Amino acid sequence: MNFAPELAALLQLPAHLSLRLVIALGKPKETVRIDQGDDDAAIRYFRDEKGVHHVPKRSLAACLLPCPLS
Repeated sequence: MNFAPELAALLQLPAHLSLRLVIALGKPKETVRIDQGDDDAAIRYFRDEKGVHHVPKRSLAACLLPCPLS
């Protein structure tokens, strides 16, 4: 959900509509590799010396919050 606010103006949306989400479709121009991230560290994207774009992801367990049952 990270996009430039000017995108709504480019799309010429009617005043009663607002842009909330953008989904990019297509084939990437670069090589992207999904990596297992460190659940306790900050997640940082980076490119290695070969230009491969690394995208670390946290585990599902690190993203879920416990919900106590009443």
